[in-house]
Amino acid sequence: MLMKPSGTEIVVIALLLGFGVLLAHGWPDGGNIWPALSAISTFVASLVALYFGLRDQRRVSSEIRNRSILEASAAIPCVKQCIKRVEDAARWLRVCGLPDATQAICYSACSASVSSALALMNAIEIRSLVHFDPSVATRIATLTGALLAINNDIEANVGIKNWDTPVFESRFNSWESDLSAISAELRVISQDIERLIERSS
Repeated sequence: MLMKPSGTEIVVIALLLGFGVLLAHGWPDGGNIWPALSAISTFVASLVALYFGLRDQRRVSSEIRNRSILEASAAIPCVKQCIKRVEDAARWLRVCGLPDATQAICYSACSASVSSALALMNAIEIRSLVHFDPSVATRIATLTGALLAINNDIEANVGIKNWDTPVFESRFNSWESDLSAISAELRVISQDIERLIERSS
């Protein structure tokens, strides 16, 4: 495996290239080599500046990538906990529709599960995930928005009285369907993040 050249080696190589160019063009007339040496020093300085500039750029890029991997790794537990909360909310909604259910308690439990899931989603550092994988960050942001809409809708209907009306039955079914879709997409995102981390490591 080839070793990366050090800064000193780069300078030596640049000097040798410079003198090589000088010899290729021949010794200056009159023996005045200072203009040639000045040109060589400018050439060497440019090469050295380019080398260190590229090295610093690689270092910064590596730091950003490593930080993004750490943030993505930290997002996985949040996503998995969010999946559990979303699935809990969907189960509570199904219980709400049972004839013998204490519906107010079920509904409150569903609302609490959705609020908890939303808090977990908001805890994910979206900006860091953008550096890691923009598509993952976009999908999480989209699901967070969808979960927020469901949460607001549920909270707006806390004082439901007529549970058995077709209107609320349809609404419960819609919420349950949306929550199931969010849960399924979160599972895919979790698997995608794990695969991306493994590929980047």
